[in-house]
Amino acid sequence: MLHIYLDTNLWNELLKQGVNPNDVVSSLASKDTRLVLSDESIYELAKTFMKDDSACIREGRRLFSYLKEFIALEVPVTKDNMAMVAAEMQALQWQIADIYPFLTPDDYEIVQSMVSHLSNGEMTDEENERTNARLAQRTFDRKGQVSFFAENPNFKKAYLDIAPDFFPLWIQREERTPRAIQYLAIEIHNYFPEYPMSDAAEYAVALRSAGANRVSRGLIRRNIYINWRAAHRDSIPKDIYPDSTHIVNANYCDIYATKEKGQAQYAHLLLSEATRVCVYDSQMPIDIWLLSCAGCPTS
Repeated sequence: MLHIYLDTNLWNELLKQGVNPNDVVSSLASKDTRLVLSDESIYELAKTFMKDDSACIREGRRLFSYLKEFIALEVPVTKDNMAMVAAEMQALQWQIADIYPFLTPDDYEIVQSMVSHLSNGEMTDEENERTNARLAQRTFDRKGQVSFFAENPNFKKAYLDIAPDFFPLWIQREERTPRAIQYLAIEIHNYFPEYPMSDAAEYAVALRSAGANRVSRGLIRRNIYINWRAAHRDSIPKDIYPDSTHIVNANYCDIYATKEKGQAQYAHLLLSEATRVCVYDSQMPIDIWLLSCAGCPTS
């Protein structure tokens, strides 16, 4: 089974082109291929309802009504990145080489309920709280990165010494350094605050060579890439965190599909060799393109 992870912009594109959910899911299924929805996309789109704009709310209801049809067809939804890291930690304990990256039936029901509420233009207090927390985390991460360089000018200089042409080779070495592993240890400790930092550090080190480590490795590489990019460009774009979150989240899928050409410049750096990148260029209908992206005949 081939899994195609769609960036948020492609769910919008499917709706824009009026693609029938049942038709596209069925045609891909006949080629042993499934579309994958990310919970990150759901929260990303849910912020539409936080705007005091009736047009935005109408558009949000239309989009979630559309997503509701895909949920009814049981398209898989990915776990968030840290939930996948937790699964990788468990796989490490059990000495197995793979994880299940999609939501369990119970968690799928939570997503199903949220999509249903939003299709009616409603959001429970709990759903609103979860959405705000997800969006706040992006702002926190971005501000933290900015202050990191302000407080550590020597680190910025070190990143500036790495030329763009040399970066792909350099990141392979950098991801195994103590400072890179320490970043993952902090993320694990934040996710499992009951773990002593020493335990989180042990997991971070062990995941470096674990059989299932695509997302933990992707998170480390994302941190390195954003640091390097910020040093060279003196800025951190607002979209770099959501975009790179999607890329890392796609690590257990076969294809990461997006409409953003800029992501192709670095997505491969955050993905395992098992995941390839496809960029939609609008040269053909998106449902036909998805078949071609999967390597299926389109005529």
